[in-house]
Amino acid sequence: MDLNRLTTKLFYAFFLVGLWIMAPSDAYALQTHGEPEGLSVHQMAHIFYIFALGYLYWDTKRSGFSGKGWQYLRVFCVLTILWNVLAIVGHGAAQQLEPSDFITADDYLMKKLSMPLTVVKMIYYIAKYEHLVMVPAMFFLFLSLRAFYEQPLEEEK
Repeated sequence: MDLNRLTTKLFYAFFLVGLWIMAPSDAYALQTHGEPEGLSVHQMAHIFYIFALGYLYWDTKRSGFSGKGWQYLRVFCVLTILWNVLAIVGHGAAQQLEPSDFITADDYLMKKLSMPLTVVKMIYYIAKYEHLVMVPAMFFLFLSLRAFYEQPLEEEK
């Protein structure tokens, strides 16, 4: 068999397998934790992450690391700590809500808060916008890593 034909057949085989793998029937992005231990462990992980990022921020500040990369990394740490606090508060607020506090539309992913709005419902609602903190945090992490990558290149010139 010709090597070119074999390569073409392998390409089509891998292409079809790739299509099959990338087309799942159901892809649910929700993960629930068993009661009550699952949520407790999850909340403890948020707290541990806060302490880890706090230490990273403190260590890079006290060690005198200078440069844009380290500044961006410290901004990432602060924003991610804020995200963790928001997530902890949101998880706590979600535990205070009852299923009757939500209006479920035809789509299982679409939930709306029922009226009247309470303080807990408002906290839950605000906490659901945690991505407004985490996306900028990831952007600063990207800037940090890019600065770390570009710094040796600039030093070579």
